[in-house]
Amino acid sequence: MAEKLADRDAMQDAECARFAREYAPATGVDQVIGRFKRWWNPELVQEREAERDRRLQEMENRQAKERADYAAQLKLTRDIDLGNLAERFAQQLRDHALRTKDDLDRYIREQETARRLLAEVRERERQQEQERTTDGPEWPPPLTR
Repeated sequence: MAEKLADRDAMQDAECARFAREYAPATGVDQVIGRFKRWWNPELVQEREAERDRRLQEMENRQAKERADYAAQLKLTRDIDLGNLAERFAQQLRDHALRTKDDLDRYIREQETARRLLAEVRERERQQEQERTTDGPEWPPPLTR
């Protein structure tokens, strides 16, 4: 924001420099002609100077208003951008919380499934062991070397 205002100030300074060059005091022959005009028609010279002062004041007032309007526009844009950024971050946080909840629910279901399957495997092994002990030892016994 400061850079944009500095750019704006540089443009306005350039405009002031152009105005100063346009109304710069005369030199050489133009200076002599200007003195003659002042002597010959001082009211016209006063009118021109009053017009120059009025234009200078108008330019300064306009520049001050434009700068204030531009600064307000930049602040409004910044505030809108910050609001949008805050909303985006809030949405990301909500999405992350939802994914975390979904992941937790899935992990709990998977853990319950694993416990159930482990219980089934143990029960099957227990039943097989019980069948072996009920039926007796295996006949004929396995060959050993």
